[in-house]
Amino acid sequence: MYCPNCGRENQVEENFCRACGQSLNDSVTSDESSEDQMLATFVGKKYPYYQQKWEFAHDPATTASWNGAGFFLGIFWLGYRRMFKPIFAIFLLYFIVGLIGVILDNDDLLGILAPLINIGTTVLIGIYGNALYYRHAKKKLADFEMTQATERDISLAGGTSVPGVLLALGSLILFVFAMITMYAYFLTAGVVFGTDEGPSGVTGIKDTFSQDELIYYEVEFGERISASRVEVHVLETLETGEQMLGQFEVRVDPSWQRFYDYLYDPSQDMLEPGRYVVRIYRDGEKITDGHFEIEGMTY
Repeated sequence: MYCPNCGRENQVEENFCRACGQSLNDSVTSDESSEDQMLATFVGKKYPYYQQKWEFAHDPATTASWNGAGFFLGIFWLGYRRMFKPIFAIFLLYFIVGLIGVILDNDDLLGILAPLINIGTTVLIGIYGNALYYRHAKKKLADFEMTQATERDISLAGGTSVPGVLLALGSLILFVFAMITMYAYFLTAGVVFGTDEGPSGVTGIKDTFSQDELIYYEVEFGERISASRVEVHVLETLETGEQMLGQFEVRVDPSWQRFYDYLYDPSQDMLEPGRYVVRIYRDGEKITDGHFEIEGMTY
């Protein structure tokens, strides 16, 4: 610690300067008062509330203390207090979880994780919002010390921001649009084929099979089917056109966006080598189709 009077370096635990006798506690008190004033300028009218929370905390940057506005308003409170990085981090977390769920085609995973993340972020902002705001304020003030900012600069950079709330709202709208776009990209209508089925769909996906392999099919509607049954047509593709091999109905739940089942069992049927198409109809209108091939010798 340096003496504010003569500049002599002293030990931290010393109360008076060894060179001139100046009280060193006055310097500490002055520094603390200056820091408190800068925090008050940055926070604005609500500083007494935050000051009380931070003074009672053992470590204001990490100690949990309740913030009702953060709990009930979430990202909008973050925007109001100009904390935009946490908003970005929350939306990024939601997007990554949604992307994983879509890629894995696991609606159950999304149904579990999405509410957990929503509840978790809401509670964490409520419990650690004051600590998050303290770290944000201290970092900004540290940046100001490097640039010799004026009190007006500090006040304008801190305080509250209605545009920040609007930015949070805009980020939410943009996020919803991004999720809809992602779902539209990945969850397009189509039919895929595979050699087995698992708890979330067809596995061993491919489009070329031997005559002795089981074939399963999975139909993706691209949206809720909004019907209680669909028609499945199986056709063989010939040089002269298409030949109908069979058709049947499948009962579905109107809320379903897809279903899967077995299509071909070599112990019960025998498809000749060639190319085949499976078409799905709802109320006489084609929804989607898919193609597969049976390999083998033709005579």
